Amino acid sequence: MKELKCDKSRFSKCLIIFILSFVSFPLFSQSDSQTVPLCKGWNLYSTNINPVDPSVSAVFATVSSELIEVKDENGNIYSLSPLVNNLGNLVAGKAYFVKMTNNQNLIITGTAIPEYSSIDLSAGWNLKACLKNIPVPVENDLSPVLQDLLMVKDGGGHVFYPAYQLNQIGNMQPGLGYQLNMMSSRTLTYVPIISTTPVIPVDQTTVTSGGNVISDYGYAVTARGVCWNTTGNPTLSDSHSIDGTGAGSFTSSITGLIADTQYHVRAYATNIAGTAYGSEEIFPSFNASFTCGSSTISDYDGNIYNTIKIGIQCWMKQNLATTHYANGTSMVDGTNAGDITDDWSTKYWFVYNNDLSNKTTYGLLYTWAAAMNGFFSSETIPSGVPGPCPYGWHIPSYSEWFWLVDTLGNDSYTGGKLKETGTNYWNEPNTGATNESGFTALPGGYRNSTGNFANKGNDGYWWSTTEDSEYPSMKANYLSVVYSDAKAYQPVEMKYMGYYVRCLRY
Repeated sequence: MKELKCDKSRFSKCLIIFILSFVSFPLFSQSDSQTVPLCKGWNLYSTNINPVDPSVSAVFATVSSELIEVKDENGNIYSLSPLVNNLGNLVAGKAYFVKMTNNQNLIITGTAIPEYSSIDLSAGWNLKACLKNIPVPVENDLSPVLQDLLMVKDGGGHVFYPAYQLNQIGNMQPGLGYQLNMMSSRTLTYVPIISTTPVIPVDQTTVTSGGNVISDYGYAVTARGVCWNTTGNPTLSDSHSIDGTGAGSFTSSITGLIADTQYHVRAYATNIAGTAYGSEEIFPSFNASFTCGSSTISDYDGNIYNTIKIGIQCWMKQNLATTHYANGTSMVDGTNAGDITDDWSTKYWFVYNNDLSNKTTYGLLYTWAAAMNGFFSSETIPSGVPGPCPYGWHIPSYSEWFWLVDTLGNDSYTGGKLKETGTNYWNEPNTGATNESGFTALPGGYRNSTGNFANKGNDGYWWSTTEDSEYPSMKANYLSVVYSDAKAYQPVEMKYMGYYVRCLRY
């Protein structure tokens, strides 16, 4: 290995720290060594070698003639004159102060510590070795903990201060030690970052899920997929799929499910540093006793919905009224949101006129972002977008709304076949209302971008999963029926509008 030169001009302080980092990870089989120059006075160095004998006396035996003292952050010391040894073995991940009477080269022999090894960091100041084999930018080496990192200092007083975009350190150097100030305890680990894709039913025994490998931290992902079980926290020791390699999104298929059973699934990704898991999704398998039209369905909040079969489609008979997604994630209460013009991403829910009594009758209003929950626009049948619907249900695409309309004849009376009859909720004349479909559409109105509510009694509006072809970033398709005629409409509107959601079964 390349010898490091002892250069006192590199350090601005007389107190310099020496770090020996030893961690319990798989080690290389060959014998390795590192020459670490120790300067007269205090030193700040590290090693990426796990010594054959980790006792402090053995590690420093070759420089004992010039060694004054070794001590840790707790005041435990090793010295030869007088003979004191409170340190015993040098401990994995600890930092040590080393004071010398003259310059000496310390040769450490053992096995190299893998550069991707994890290091535990506590809140406050820590001392860390650079385990990389070549110089690496400080922000790259510490990227897994960057969000909790306050400051890094080297032995020369140079700092890396992320909040102020101040970087005097540049590259972290093999053989040198660094002081890290952490906001909270974290483990510096280079396993991938991965998220789990929500579960989408396919048929009675199959669902799809998957994941997104957001970062591999510079170590290629060699395997990825999903794992599942019926008890929770599934790992690779449970049933799992193998769905390629590398970063990015992937889709996984889970087959052979048993009816009326609750399953747990999460994505995984493996690189040389280890295996990481995404968040856990919990879903029930197909309900073998469910009969559309007589069975009910409940959402995460416990709201219960009747069902109705129209043609080959199975619909909820009421508008959705939940404030959570099926996995328990909350949407944003938009009661006091005010003007949300040009806000295309916040997952708001609203209740008409901020009056909770309207929730019981009409359900809740949602922005398109809340309805989609991060899924892309879809025109397919089924849409594949679960949104806030219960497991096994989804938001209809434009094509699925069209299928409903087409099933009812796709004529001038289609809207009337969807509308509840009478004028208990609809304003007069409620033209052509027969509700022969059983869909029971109600005129819940809408919320506009400035926070005003309108058209209750006049119109009903329901989102689709399909973006407008002309202005896809701003507008999406929806279905509407109105009090003044019997038609059904499928126009487009701004995504920040508050419309209703009606769920459809897979």
